[in-house]
Amino acid sequence: MTDTAAAEALFRDLNRRFDRLDVLVNNAGSGSMNAIALTPVDVAPFGVTCNAVGPCPIRTKLTASVPVAKIQALIDRRRGVLSAARERDGDRTGHLSGRSGVILDCVLDRMAGGGAAPALAVGDTVYTYRELVDRVAYWSGRLRDRTIFGRVVSIEGEYGFETVAAFLAAARFRNVIMPLSDASAAHHEKFLEIGEVEYRIRPSGGDDAISWTGCAASHDFYARLRRAEVPGLVLFSSGSTGRQKAAVHDLDALLKKFLTRRHCYRTLVFLQLDHIGGINTLFYTLANGGMVVVADGRMPRDVCRAVAQHGVELLPTSPTFLNLLLLSEEHTRHDLSSLKLITYGTEPMLEITLARVRAAFPEANLLQTYGLSELGILRSQSREAGSLWMRGGGEGFETKIVDGRLFIRARSAMLGYLNAPSPFAAEGFFDTGDLVEVDGDWIRIIGRHTEVINVGGNKVFPMEVENTLLALDNVDDVAVHGESNPFTGQVVVASVTLSREEDLASFKTRMRLFCRDRLAAYKIPAKVLLVRTLHSARFKKIRRAMPVPALIMPHFDHSMLPGMRGRRGRAVASAPPLMGSTR
Repeated sequence: MTDTAAAEALFRDLNRRFDRLDVLVNNAGSGSMNAIALTPVDVAPFGVTCNAVGPCPIRTKLTASVPVAKIQALIDRRRGVLSAARERDGDRTGHLSGRSGVILDCVLDRMAGGGAAPALAVGDTVYTYRELVDRVAYWSGRLRDRTIFGRVVSIEGEYGFETVAAFLAAARFRNVIMPLSDASAAHHEKFLEIGEVEYRIRPSGGDDAISWTGCAASHDFYARLRRAEVPGLVLFSSGSTGRQKAAVHDLDALLKKFLTRRHCYRTLVFLQLDHIGGINTLFYTLANGGMVVVADGRMPRDVCRAVAQHGVELLPTSPTFLNLLLLSEEHTRHDLSSLKLITYGTEPMLEITLARVRAAFPEANLLQTYGLSELGILRSQSREAGSLWMRGGGEGFETKIVDGRLFIRARSAMLGYLNAPSPFAAEGFFDTGDLVEVDGDWIRIIGRHTEVINVGGNKVFPMEVENTLLALDNVDDVAVHGESNPFTGQVVVASVTLSREEDLASFKTRMRLFCRDRLAAYKIPAKVLLVRTLHSARFKKIRRAMPVPALIMPHFDHSMLPGMRGRRGRAVASAPPLMGSTR
């Protein structure tokens, strides 16, 4: 067949009659007969290699008759050829994986072999791997009927059976996926415009779940992903230093590390689907045959109930959430003995909070994680359970420290931003903006360079002040930032949430007496704000929270947030959490 129109008609007919091709054997040779040139990517969603065969991720009657060992040999041969080509062409930041979706296919292969094992628990309902794979096939059919191959699509909603299946199906057809959680709903329209989204997918929308936006994505990053026939991912940064930036990833490059089998855990997904940590948790769990657990909510009561109900072994979360969990005392009301590992990231952990978590969960291992939307998640190791010193990196990552700042180069780094210049240096390193101390191979994060306070030429690190104030009686949480001052340049400002009502003047007197022997005079807060909450909807600390509009703060404990009761058990009126996002 030498006519492109005829080839397109053939593949459209195949797509109508079958789910997809399982194996394509091309004996046409090369040149004008090359099957790659005659296979339009928008109607044939699979990689084609001349004179080679490629097994599909979903086994059917055709491939079921082929010995598994033979299929695996074909996969290994193809993977070896692609690996050699990648090594030959170089593996630099901003370059595409060039693997034609092999990594994702491997993950789907493992899922298909899961059978009746539990894959996903949503509330009280548990779905098996067989049911999840079948649902991926269902969503694949819906996408195929709309010829949504190699497009830019949004997946809108929270974790759930339909959402996960739709995400995997969209990735399977080499689409570029922009996940959007409910927490960022106020920004959705802006994100859709920046991302040039062509189709919106709302998995809970029934028959109207898929809608065309009328947009035609034209960014060069998208064109590169389509030419490489790999799925993509778009994640937005927090905008903490300005506007929110859209990072474009080669999804296969992010998933490469999951080819190596690791521990199989029952894992609660806490970080959302539009967070790099949430994506990492989801694929780590599915690639290793674990069970993904989705709680009914993200407050401590909901999380603890899900851990106890499903025997969760791995809890990945944030320091802010762990502090709220301890304040709520929900961990004392549920059986959380199944927890083997608690990981914390997205923001720095205070020493005093880590010590309290360790005391509350003496049988669980504690591990600090590190990652960025622009780079992916590094493998990490804590020096010991109660230590904030860690070692990060692993295959595909390089780190260096320059003037106390952490720089990282990663094979899984994004291609770039859709709406901002490239942040990478010429040699491919990314400035994380994190300040660190170094002890041999170990580092300890001491804060963001943008958050350092300069008081009369003296540097103040907010974490040091926060760690001191959190040990003060009646303090539930604290966030420190700098404020301009005409005499000293800046002064230290502390935003504080209290366990029980207290006159502001009395609290400031107690605070100053408490800090006098613990902090240098210029580090003691010159200004104190009593606030209702210090965390965003994503459970990350807000350093500039709104103060309570009164000098006497009404009684506030964390029962003010839905699903929580304070350490003293008094329920009071609810206050809405502040909106925010993670970097």
